[in-house]
Formats: sequence, C-alpha cells, structure tokens
Amino acid sequence: MNTKFKIATAVLSASLIITPSSGLVQNNQNVAKAEKIENEVSKMELNRLRSELHRHITDESIVDNLIYKFQNNIPWDNISGKEPIEREYTRKDNIIINKQVFEDGSFIVKEIDLENAENIRKTSSVQFRSISGGSYSGGANWYAYKGVSVSSYYGTFNYGFTADYECYSNGYGKITNVYSPWQWGAGTFSNQNLYIGEAYGDPAYATYSLDYSAPGGWFSKSIKVTLYVNGSSAWDDDN
Repeated sequence: MNTKFKIATAVLSASLIITPSSGLVQNNQNVAKAEKIENEVSKMELNRLRSELHRHITDESIVDNLIYKFQNNIPWDNISGKEPIEREYTRKDNIIINKQVFEDGSFIVKEIDLENAENIRKTSSVQFRSISGGSYSGGANWYAYKGVSVSSYYGTFNYGFTADYECYSNGYGKITNVYSPWQWGAGTFSNQNLYIGEAYGDPAYATYSLDYSAPGGWFSKSIKVTLYVNGSSAWDDDN
C-alpha cells in the first residue's frame, strides 16, 4: 500500500468517526436548547401564577403550598369538589367581591361591578352575584342590560361570556343574546359550548360549558357557568 493511499484511508476513517460525533453534539445542543426554552416557559408560567395568587393571598406559605401542588400534579381544593371553609363578601367602591376560600388556601372569586346596577330598581330580592358591567336601559315595567360579563376566577384559570338580557315586572326574564365566550389559564380548554337554555322564563338561563385539562393532562374537569335572569334578579352559578 503506497503512502498516498494510506493517508487517504486515514482521512476517510477519521471523517467517518467525526461525522456521527458532530451530529450527536449538534443533537445534544438542540435538546439542551429546547429544554432551556421549556424551563423558561415553565418559570414564566409559575411566576405569573404566583403573581395571580398574591392578588388574593397574603400568606407566602399558602402560596408556596399551592405552587407545590401545582408542580406535583395535585388538584387544588377549589377544583376537586370540596366545599369552601370560608365565604367573604366585601365591597370596595362600586365593586362587590364574593370570595370562597378552601382548606388549602385556594379560592373562587367573583367580582361584581355595580356602576350601572345602581340605576336598577331598589328591591330586596335583587341579586347581582358575579354579574358585572353592561349598559342599562329601562321603563316602568321592565329594564335591560347589554354587554354584561359573567365570569368565574379560580386562580389557575378563569372563563366567562357576555350576554344581553331583559327583566319584566311580571316576574319573567328574557335573555336576548349570548356571545364572546373567553377563557384563560394554565392548561387547555376544549368542547366549548355557549347556548341559551331558556330564552324567556322564571328564570331564563344561558350556559357556557367547557372541559378543562391541567398542563400535561394529569387532571381534567367539566366546568360551566350559567346566567339566570328573572323579573328582579340576575345571577350566575358554576361548578
């Protein structure tokens, strides 16, 4: 074997050895980069979640516990079917806050904007609950709202829809339109359905239902929020 052939063979052999190694290094770099991006996204989600929790929880140990449960795929009490241990009703300016607190510190918060509702008939039976906003109009035997937001907030996610409705002195309510369903949170939402169940009745009602799945799919739950309207009240219910 001549010298030139030996050198060529050595170079070829070296290239065959180096090529797979280079590809492996490149692949490892890509994996590391993807993991870094994923970790940064997870960190951003956790920071946002922690910030949301701090809006309603002052005890840092409770926040830490909820974050721990979230990271370890343990459902919070507010979405696992448990009953609240405390209910708080407070008012700040024109906002009425209905808050349910659970044993692990998780919560359900409903905020009611009374800015327009002050114009409504003053009766002891009027219940606004988590109905908020909207534009008001009315007459002697009826009143109506347009653009009313109906929502539920759980800390990890929230959802709701918008509705137009009317209330009549004969005790009946009428839902004329529902639209603009929305949802936000850590996790995914599917099978969304917004519909008017009873357009005119005592009460009339409309429902927004959807399926919620926690990040990674380790926990899922069918949830819904329902707007009820009768002659003197508008309220919602959810589960």
